[in-house]
Amino acid sequence: MIFSSLTASFSSLLLAVSPFVFLGDADAAAGGGFVLFFCCFFIVAIIVSVFLILIPLSKLFVKAGQPAWQAYVPYLNICVMAHIGGRDWWWGLVPFLNIVPYFD
Repeated sequence: MIFSSLTASFSSLLLAVSPFVFLGDADAAAGGGFVLFFCCFFIVAIIVSVFLILIPLSKLFVKAGQPAWQAYVPYLNICVMAHIGGRDWWWGLVPFLNIVPYFD
């Protein structure tokens, strides 16, 4: 899911940069090259930050007695973290519902 949105963003940025790259003007090509380099750097930074979050999260799941693969599934990991914290699984879905339940 993350990679599909990254590729969509990358392809739209390439479409935005392509008129500047293929015009033959040296300044426009340099500007397009800079934008392309910046976009590639940004995508690599996002991928690195995702792995810097997921690896410690999987170690946390193992210490809590849960399988490590659950840390990599987007909505399941939040439900499992709610379960680790002593709540029911549906408490992990509360931030996505935009409501505040008054149960306790």
